[in-house]
Amino acid sequence: MLNFLIELPGLALCGLSIVMVLVGPRVDGHAERAFLRYYICLFLFTAANLSGQIMRGRPGAAIRAALYVSNFAEFLTCFLLFCVISQHLVARSTPEREHKVYRNFIGFFALAYTVSLVISQFTGLYYVIDAENVYRRAPGYPLCYAFAVPVFLLDIWLLVRPGGRMSRKGVVVAWLYAAVTVAAMLLQFFIYGSYFMIYAATLVALVMYVIIMQTNTERYYRQEAENAQLKVDIMLSQIQPHFLYNTLSAIQDLCHSDPPQAEAAIIKFSRYLRGNMDAIRAEHAVSFEQE
Repeated sequence: MLNFLIELPGLALCGLSIVMVLVGPRVDGHAERAFLRYYICLFLFTAANLSGQIMRGRPGAAIRAALYVSNFAEFLTCFLLFCVISQHLVARSTPEREHKVYRNFIGFFALAYTVSLVISQFTGLYYVIDAENVYRRAPGYPLCYAFAVPVFLLDIWLLVRPGGRMSRKGVVVAWLYAAVTVAAMLLQFFIYGSYFMIYAATLVALVMYVIIMQTNTERYYRQEAENAQLKVDIMLSQIQPHFLYNTLSAIQDLCHSDPPQAEAAIIKFSRYLRGNMDAIRAEHAVSFEQE
């Protein structure tokens, strides 16, 4: 029951986040693509786990085949979550000339893990589906962690290496990811029956969701400020140079012929300019409150 209570909201969070990334404003293209890949992998990871739980113990050859498919998808997408985060850290914390080396390193272990997972489908290296269609860990289960450890150590190195280029917020989120992932891996290894990796990945997804919301909010307020400045610029551009020239020339003539009238003209002209500025500011304030 606990698994369903956590995983079903996690699915909804992933779906909502995928929509937000796809339809939201473009702020940071690379980060948005990384978030999108992460949410898609987590959605598939969670969906595969839930489907396996629903089918577990049900009789039939078709159910047995479906269980192997769901477990394959679950194991694969779990590892891909590591790869997505690692690729993002590489892009954020290393010079571009080093990207290919690190990406090849990640790709090598991703390919090796995928091959071992395919082999496990036929040999029962990591898990088996018993005669009652129930998932069971195989003696070789701990080996699946061996492929994730080098990738995870790379993540730690990218965070502690000198000259990193990540923002303070990015570093904090990355260390949170590292901490909850290590805890989840240890718990998953020693405690059978609960899916701590999904819990950890969902927590990281929630943090990412908050970051996306905060980034979009900041962009909204920044855009509002830019719109206000644009309105002021448009207003000022509409006051044509010849209008200002003619008005000031007329006031100059009045200074010689009728100084009191010149003074009154200056006051009216300044009120005119101030009135236009105040009207634009008031219009901006009303539209901002309505939005």
